[in-house]
Amino acid sequence: MKKLVLAILALVSFYFTSAAQEQGKPNALQNAVTKLDQATKAKDFELLEKEFLQIAAQQKKDWLPYYYAAFCNAKVGFINQDDGESIEPFSNRGEEQVQMAKSLLDTVKQKRSFQSCIPCSVWSTVQRCSSTQ
Repeated sequence: MKKLVLAILALVSFYFTSAAQEQGKPNALQNAVTKLDQATKAKDFELLEKEFLQIAAQQKKDWLPYYYAAFCNAKVGFINQDDGESIEPFSNRGEEQVQMAKSLLDTVKQKRSFQSCIPCSVWSTVQRCSSTQ
């Protein structure tokens, strides 16, 4: 009986120790968002988009990496707004990533929250484009 109790206590303490260590490790998404705050050039945003997509590949059910990847594409578009042809691929990828993020949302409340993050003019364009396809 003592061995059983000691084994259970050891397992419980191991579980809480490993959980505490996981919380202490830096989160990849948090690190990428921190880099996003410091990005200024189109190349920075392109690299961050790739980083967010790598995070999305690891966290398949999380919509945030796709949202931030789309945000990076939007920023590249704003930086290169004078050259319409060069921003088309970024626009297309950003739209695909927004749709992927939207598909991963769980609840209506999350969807409303997500839609509030997108400016009304952009959201109405996405809605109009989606309804014509």
